[in-house]
Amino acid sequence: MGFNPTVKDLFGLEVLAVRSHLILALGGIAASVLAGCGDSPDARFVLNARTLALAPEAQEPVENALNDNFGTPTNLVAWLRLPVNYGGSEGTVERVETDGPTDSFVAKIDGEVADPAIYPEFHWLSGAYAGNEQMPTLAHFDPETNVVSLIETLDPPPKPGDRFLINAGKTLKDGRRLYMTHCVHCHGTSGDGNGPTAKYLNPLPRDYRLGTFKFTSTVRVGQPGDKVRRDDLARIVRNGIPGTYMPSFLLLGDDETVAVVEYVRWLAMRGELEHKLDADLEGDYTIQAVAERIEGKEDPKEIFANLATLVPQTVARASKELDAAWQAAENDKHVIRPTQKRHTVEQDPDSIARGRALFLSAKAKCATCHGVTGRGDGPQTEAVQQGNDKPGLFDDWKHRVQPRDLTTGIFRGGRRPVDIYRRIRAGIKGTPMPPFGNDVLNDGEVWDLVNYVLYIPHLKGESIPAITPEVQSDEKHASN
Repeated sequence: MGFNPTVKDLFGLEVLAVRSHLILALGGIAASVLAGCGDSPDARFVLNARTLALAPEAQEPVENALNDNFGTPTNLVAWLRLPVNYGGSEGTVERVETDGPTDSFVAKIDGEVADPAIYPEFHWLSGAYAGNEQMPTLAHFDPETNVVSLIETLDPPPKPGDRFLINAGKTLKDGRRLYMTHCVHCHGTSGDGNGPTAKYLNPLPRDYRLGTFKFTSTVRVGQPGDKVRRDDLARIVRNGIPGTYMPSFLLLGDDETVAVVEYVRWLAMRGELEHKLDADLEGDYTIQAVAERIEGKEDPKEIFANLATLVPQTVARASKELDAAWQAAENDKHVIRPTQKRHTVEQDPDSIARGRALFLSAKAKCATCHGVTGRGDGPQTEAVQQGNDKPGLFDDWKHRVQPRDLTTGIFRGGRRPVDIYRRIRAGIKGTPMPPFGNDVLNDGEVWDLVNYVLYIPHLKGESIPAITPEVQSDEKHASN
């Protein structure tokens, strides 16, 4: 779409705020008025439980930081540090039409320009007006002459070579509209998974605010590129998640899918910033912690004095971390790809038996969660895990999870062999399903497991692969 990933912009329904790396360092903010639809006027972003547990004096700067960098649903703010494709077409000034004050110039546009009446946002990327709070709005664009007309004159006029973004924020503007139409009733305005229909659903809709998505093609949490890729989210939007209430939106056009994906990524980054702020503040600034400090004779006025520097420092650090993590996920080197071609059952009839042996073995330990028969009833589902006071398996959202019943043939992350391969290699992020690296299973062993998992739904008593004494021993061990 002609968008320069090093210079980013975003739409708001009424106000657009933009930040460059230099502006961020100086603490400056630039904003421009955007025309937008007035739907959902009562929509609002909600704070998470950790933020609400902070003392009001600490909660306020957290909320202010979120509003400054993301805005509200009806007054969205763009943060240039975020690696989001906000949409629009870039252009370069070739010459101004008149000497002195001008509101039009001839430009070279990279890509097509949408109807200015619908997407009038205009943003300077370089030159004297880059980062200016009072950004002009596009009045007209003539595709035959490439003349760009703005609603206000510029004095001094722009110079040849100045770069700009025309129809700025189109993708995110479309994404918000589509999200509020198709997604908000389950996932909520904030992406917290708490829309009005969420309480009736099992499993619950995804809460994006941890920045964690279960089914990805990228490496495991804690490594570069562990975030979800755009391709992963687009596949879920198109195909849905089998066995859940997440439907397929295959009827959305390609551009609409792109727009929804970018908006979901943007919501996830907002939630991550909030969690990073909470992590830095909750040790000293929860309601309980503040009460204890006051009991210890600390001056209440002094307790919160440090927030004026602590919060901006956290925001600056978090912006770099978010940029690096989400950028890394799009790097192809972090995509999990088999190094060995899959051997099908027809090519290697013994693969299923080897996969079953691994499934039941102490090496892979699949049966400890999924059960000996693959019904999701392994002994770990009733054990008390470290860090929990209740039996069972829990995910990062504090919900109890049941291992997949593989006998149903329903695989939420996709049923292609490569999908199951990636579930084994990457695990399921945010859940107890661990990753199995090359140090545990080689590619041949993973493919054997894939073949067995795909075979489990077809298992009948008479069709179970041959059981060797070694496998019988593993089966007995797995059932204990």
